[in-house]
Amino acid sequence: MKKLLALLCALTLLLSLGVTAFASDLEFKSHDYTQGDQEPMTQLIWTEKKGASWTLNIPAEFQLPYQNTVLPLVTITNVQNLGESQMILALVGGNGEYLVRTGSGIGSAFMAYKIQIYEWTEERHLVEEFDPTDTSRMGVVAKYERDELIPYGIVIAIDENHWNSATPSGRYESTLIYTSLLENIE
Repeated sequence: MKKLLALLCALTLLLSLGVTAFASDLEFKSHDYTQGDQEPMTQLIWTEKKGASWTLNIPAEFQLPYQNTVLPLVTITNVQNLGESQMILALVGGNGEYLVRTGSGIGSAFMAYKIQIYEWTEERHLVEEFDPTDTSRMGVVAKYERDELIPYGIVIAIDENHWNSATPSGRYESTLIYTSLLENIE
């Protein structure tokens, strides 16, 4: 009887190890953007444990026509199984470098900029500003809660001195990092 009981306990322990669920799994479509490519990148995310799923729609490549460029809005769509006390946050951050000159041209080797996040109410209200070289910082660019999407504006702000130091010509590139996560509403 003791051997049978010990065997059942060991079997139960082994079975419980196999049931461990990951908090989230990630499936995304990767896209290498080239000049003039306007296809948005999407990221389908689901969490097995909580059962929520959504699609994060990320803006495609864009050009900076002047010092303060408003990026296309990030959206969260196809939301399913979101609990009443849960929300989805979309975040943006820098990749650790400024705009780097990649082609030939006259001007500085890099152009510093800030990532600014605005709340769009009656007027534009600055919520957060940070440097893209600080990879520990990410800002909320969209929130989905209680069946409502609340997008925030993202602005790439370049100081006039940095903008002028890049002229008269040259190609500069940088990458923004987007992600999303499931949070409990406080």
